[in-house]
Amino acid sequence: MLIIFRQLEGWDIKLRKKIKNSLSIKVFLWVFSALTICNMLIYGIVLTILPRQYQVTSDKKLDADIKILVSKLHNIRYENAVSEIYNFCIQNNVAAILSDDKGTLRFGEIRMDELTAATAATSSIATTVIFSDSETEYALAVSFISQTADMILSLMLSFLPAVLAIIILLSFLSAFICSKVIVNPIVKSVRFLSG
Repeated sequence: MLIIFRQLEGWDIKLRKKIKNSLSIKVFLWVFSALTICNMLIYGIVLTILPRQYQVTSDKKLDADIKILVSKLHNIRYENAVSEIYNFCIQNNVAAILSDDKGTLRFGEIRMDELTAATAATSSIATTVIFSDSETEYALAVSFISQTADMILSLMLSFLPAVLAIIILLSFLSAFICSKVIVNPIVKSVRFLSG
């Protein structure tokens, strides 16, 4: 066992000496390391920023769509408003409650199985509406599940092994090309001029 260890130790010393004396190997290792680290950092930044930014953009769009819906509701009759709210809920995957002193009308639902996910959060926007054929003030509450960012993050994490493999492969190929195509001719030219 001691003999094998000494042989490995000698191999390690030879490898270190070869790396110290070879400009091509040094360039390969530096380029490979730099590309791998930079690409992994870029993917990490995208992994952190993209889902959050998408969620913010999605929430802003839904908020704007709700404001458009409310402005439409002020100009139409109650019977037409019910179908408008119903269609809005279907198109935007939200639930709504329209209520007044006389009762409550529900549109859609938020299923409890969707809320059991640790990352899902329910958000609501409430406003008041007066329809064109009534002077009664109705309360309109729109609820939605904010889990889009978490879904994007989990999807990107599922691709992580493939992305890491591609990063390492492309970094290896780029470093190999740099060390062989760029550095070797320079080293040969220097040896030719000095020798």
